[in-house]
Amino acid sequence: MMNATVRPAAVAGTFYPGSDRALGAAVAEMLAGAEAASMAAKALIVPHAGYVYSGPIAASAYVALRKSAAAIRRVILFGPAHRVWVPGLAASSADCFETPLGRVAVRGGRRRADAGGGGDG
Repeated sequence: MMNATVRPAAVAGTFYPGSDRALGAAVAEMLAGAEAASMAAKALIVPHAGYVYSGPIAASAYVALRKSAAAIRRVILFGPAHRVWVPGLAASSADCFETPLGRVAVRGGRRRADAGGGGDG
């Protein structure tokens, strides 16, 4: 992505491993230990605290996506603004988020922010 605005990983190495190898291994281990759901999920509400606190519970939610993974075309993430009060919703102005596992594109991020959806979070 040329001239992409990138939101850096804010807490890599703090609440989850900062290296791709360590993070990939941790995620794989948590997913392997998670119990498979009996039905396919259409929506998830998943905790996002540090992996030591919520990783296994989050993995049990994401394992539910295995049955419907091929049909998933869009993922919409909602999360709290941890550092400032935001009335309503805020959209990131970044084109992608940096993670230890690589960059994740944000569809329409900059356009939403320019249109008044603002924020960088």
